[in-house]
Amino acid sequence: MKKQTFTLLICLLVLCGCTNNAHPDMEKAAWLLGTWGDEADGNVSTETWRKVNDSVFHGKSYTLQGSDTVFSETMVIDDVNNEMTLTVTVPNQNNAEAIQFKMTSIDNDKIIFENPQHNFPSKITYNKISNDSLFAVISGTQGGNRIEVEFPMKKK
Repeated sequence: MKKQTFTLLICLLVLCGCTNNAHPDMEKAAWLLGTWGDEADGNVSTETWRKVNDSVFHGKSYTLQGSDTVFSETMVIDDVNNEMTLTVTVPNQNNAEAIQFKMTSIDNDKIIFENPQHNFPSKITYNKISNDSLFAVISGTQGGNRIEVEFPMKKK
């Protein structure tokens, strides 16, 4: 009986050790967690990030114009094939299929995700300005023109 219990304990420890698929840089992105927002031109934009576990962050973003939701998306930051990846799904774009952006740069104040095969955006950048302020930029090509859209946000 002791041998079976010991074997079961070893198996559980091995399984627990194997299930942590956290990318080494996930902790550097922790400053992104929380609810961020901005109000401009009658629109209220909100982006919320929460930590699911050590290897997954879930995000949700939406923009309200009055009481109407004019934009929404869901996001996941996790480890895909040993690469930190941002996966974005917008219900009324790309046939509601998720688009993956690989992390190409990260430090304690900036994260860059890119997908050169996607027209717009092909690059998503988050810049930490302070503990209660960040600046996001999406950029890419649309209709043959290079476009950059900026999103200054404050912590809510």
